[in-house]
Amino acid sequence: MRRDLLLGLSLATLWFIGVWSDLLPFLYVSGDYPIAGMPCRNDFGAVVANVTLLGLGFTCAGQLARRGPSWRRTLAGWALLGSLAVPANALRMHFRLPPEYWFGAMGPILGPLAFGVLVLLLLAVAVRWHDRMVRLVIASLTIMFPLVPLTFGQAAWAMSQAGGRLQCGEAPGRAAVLPGHASRRVLWIVYDELDYRTPFETRPSDLDLPVLDRLRAQSLSATAAIAPGDRTGRSMPSYLTGLRVRESMLVGRNELQLKIEGRADLVTWAGRDTIFPKARALGLNTGVSGFFLPYCPILGDTLTTCTWQACATCGRLTGVFGKSVGESMWHQVSELVPRYNRRRHLATFRAVQEGGVALAADPTIGMALIHLGVPHDPVIYDRKRHDYSLRAVEGDGYLHNLALVDRSLGELRDAIEAAGLWDRTTVIVLGDHGRRAPDGMTIDDARVPFLVKLAGQCRGVTYTPRLDLLRVHDLTLEILTGRISTANDVATWLDARR
Repeated sequence: MRRDLLLGLSLATLWFIGVWSDLLPFLYVSGDYPIAGMPCRNDFGAVVANVTLLGLGFTCAGQLARRGPSWRRTLAGWALLGSLAVPANALRMHFRLPPEYWFGAMGPILGPLAFGVLVLLLLAVAVRWHDRMVRLVIASLTIMFPLVPLTFGQAAWAMSQAGGRLQCGEAPGRAAVLPGHASRRVLWIVYDELDYRTPFETRPSDLDLPVLDRLRAQSLSATAAIAPGDRTGRSMPSYLTGLRVRESMLVGRNELQLKIEGRADLVTWAGRDTIFPKARALGLNTGVSGFFLPYCPILGDTLTTCTWQACATCGRLTGVFGKSVGESMWHQVSELVPRYNRRRHLATFRAVQEGGVALAADPTIGMALIHLGVPHDPVIYDRKRHDYSLRAVEGDGYLHNLALVDRSLGELRDAIEAAGLWDRTTVIVLGDHGRRAPDGMTIDDARVPFLVKLAGQCRGVTYTPRLDLLRVHDLTLEILTGRISTANDVATWLDARR
């Protein structure tokens, strides 16, 4: 019994290795980690409960196998070997091991074929040396058992924090809703990793982006706009503050510190430092629907309404699982199935898109930000079927998600038009940073789209000079105050500040 319990808990811990890798780094969070929604005590309690329950289940199964006929022990051995596919999938998704890149580089046909051959080879080895493989796995699980008290101990320490950064916080208050409809409206629509070159210069002939093309034909469109940062954590605070952010660091639950160009000290980011209180001072209601940055707790009562989702594509630092232990347990179990990262990314996108549609159609909102997580991978759309998909080819994922950008933009435009607000709304579409190179780290082309469709504008204007999009903060204020009302006004204003 004791041995089976040891093996069961060890195997259960291995099954949830992806969840542990999500949670444990937050105990030692520093500026070396990217921004994401921080977990709270519920999430640590949930993984302990999941591992314990699953471990007890494995223990009971082991007891049944030992006390039954020989065929039952043989079946249990095969089940043990097969169960390793679950942690193998977690390792593949969380740590992007070299085989993941190799199979992806082989393309949509050779990649799955090579993977199938590998599976057959492993199966052949398991058949030929079944008993040896089972003994090897049992020995390995025995050696790994110290991970169980180690992870449980760290989870217990996290749950013991009564008021620290792992305490589950309450939702902050919101600003009072100002009466009446907004006299002027500006809507920022920001897409993660939306570059300029792919949709406008090197677009494949079989990729249709009708909504984006239509909006471009009605807008001031910049051909050489550069985002103020090379990653979301730098560019989005720069857009919102009008100050160039060189680095952003997660220092506590929903707390960011910014390193701003020209300043020696670190600044704790707060809503008062953004464009939203300035819009409120003009008598406008403000709103956000976004992901990655913890907009709602940081911006607080500078917003009338807010929805946000933690980052779903940040590797092992994906963040919050649920608002209760039970909800968190369920979400952690869902990570055991294949393509869970795509499922989470799709759920995040749909939640932010739904919040964005509500903002776009709300006539009381004068200044709003919609920040969506596409065309950034993982791929969640099939451009050939024009529908969401968890099976689209990974190697072509950016183009698939680019088609989703077009669909998203179309839904937002439809909502504005259905509310009778299109001619009263200035829509600004841009990317938070350019497309990353194949190494996943550097920006391949720093240019991003910058489309400004002013209220009442019908004709397009092309703006070719190099443009630093740090200016979008001040430009928006000029539009909200009525000092800029035409595309020529925008071009003249930008020229004066090049």
